[in-house]
Amino acid sequence: MYIATITSQGQVTVPVEARRKVGLKPGDKVIFVPVGGVLEIRREEGLEALRGIFKDYAKGKPELTPARLEKLRVKMYTERYKRFLKQNEPSDN
Repeated sequence: MYIATITSQGQVTVPVEARRKVGLKPGDKVIFVPVGGVLEIRREEGLEALRGIFKDYAKGKPELTPARLEKLRVKMYTERYKRFLKQNEPSDN
């Protein structure tokens, strides 16, 4: 776990160990995604990274409406957050 303070200008410095762990470098853009009561910070990967997410909505599949897109987004971030928690749970040693 890492702790940072929000400045009066609303800025946060991401701790160096956290940046190293996820491979963030100077100049990288990040996005802030509210997931339940958690604010997830993710590297912005651009539209190429989203290509696989939409593969189920190819020709002949259900229309990708804003409501379906939102459900897909919530599902994706929930799954990623669960994986994050599992990877970072304390060991019994």
